[in-house]
Amino acid sequence: MRLIMGWVAGLVFLMCSGACCGVGMPEFVTSSPDGACQYFDCDLMVGGTVSGRVVTFEAATGEVTAVSIEPAELADLGLDNGRIIVKPRRVGEGVLAVTLASYEPMKLPIRTAVLATTEVVPDRSIEGLQRVDPPGRKQMFEGSTLRVVAEHRDAAGLRLLGHGFEAWTISGGTLVEPVTDADSDLDAALVRDVVASGGPLITVGARAGGTPLELEVVPAGSTATLELENGFTIVRGGELAVAAGARFYVPVHAFSADGRFIHGLPPGGVLTATVTDATVMMVVADTAQRTLRMQGVAPGTTELTVAFDGASATFSVRVTEPTTY
Repeated sequence: MRLIMGWVAGLVFLMCSGACCGVGMPEFVTSSPDGACQYFDCDLMVGGTVSGRVVTFEAATGEVTAVSIEPAELADLGLDNGRIIVKPRRVGEGVLAVTLASYEPMKLPIRTAVLATTEVVPDRSIEGLQRVDPPGRKQMFEGSTLRVVAEHRDAAGLRLLGHGFEAWTISGGTLVEPVTDADSDLDAALVRDVVASGGPLITVGARAGGTPLELEVVPAGSTATLELENGFTIVRGGELAVAAGARFYVPVHAFSADGRFIHGLPPGGVLTATVTDATVMMVVADTAQRTLRMQGVAPGTTELTVAFDGASATFSVRVTEPTTY
């Protein structure tokens, strides 16, 4: 049994220039399902559509008064309810200029590339998922729901930003389009929820000729081992050291007897977590998110026991003096 633990840190990536780089200044956020391309970190897909909005700390959305691109032939532009729409027409590089009502103009460098491959993968926004769920056939609980993402890539295998080439298909289960509100930055065209409601094997595709996702459906009670992780610090042997006053969220990962990660929640499944001494550490289990909310209370030692889907694991916890800087 392994326990993987560390501090939860919020990562904020700002893309701005000149006078825009300061407290209270705007940032441009694109619609990327897992955040991998959220700030134009990826090339834009030729023939696709990319939407984004300007966000400020004072208001939910910065007021955009004008938008342009150089060279002009690189992409078509538009505005839709405060969102900037970019439709790349050819391969190249350019600069997207955004004029705001109350701030200095933003100038964002962009590149465009041609779509080569599309792969369907489980939502990678889950902390640590890429490490615990390696390539190969995946597993999910019967009756559970798993969010999947269509990842578009160029010929070099690099992620592309945008949508427009999707043609979702499924066998052995049910495919559901997620409901989003007007303020959501989720590109719903790239995302679907898979419900294990059919046979023992589900195959999900997002584009003809692309790489589908295969999901083996397993019954409740298939969990053999549990692992806790946030991906920062690895503690082996079931021992954990945290500082008093520290608060953190820890996903609970379930593995079958063959060591493969299992997605989802079994129907009626409940996640529980207890400590032998709540004056040392407190813990609350969130079944829906398969997550523990933990807080070091005072220096000392206690035991943490986690149970899920018929499997359980106990860890020794040592809470140290509060961290000072």
